Amino acid sequence: MSEPPETGLDARQAPRRSHSFHGAPEEIVAALRRERVLPVATDPITQFDPAVPDRDAAIRAPELIATDVAPAPGRQPATEPATEPEHAGV
Repeated sequence: MSEPPETGLDARQAPRRSHSFHGAPEEIVAALRRERVLPVATDPITQFDPAVPDRDAAIRAPELIATDVAPAPGRQPATEPATEPEHAGV
């Protein structure tokens, strides 16, 4: 098995290549506000690593995502159910 190619990116730069963010909520919000592809993102995904923080932090992380991070870029939950897209006749 061969080694992955050297990218020249450090540990903080590498996740940015895939539009990933980490840090405190205010750091993530600031990064999202600078993100140029966010306006065309249809399904942002958030997660945390429950093995890293202690139990209390693992319980608090999804709450912070929902209350501090997700609403910050202006995204709002849908008020009506999504409709089925029209088929392209394929």
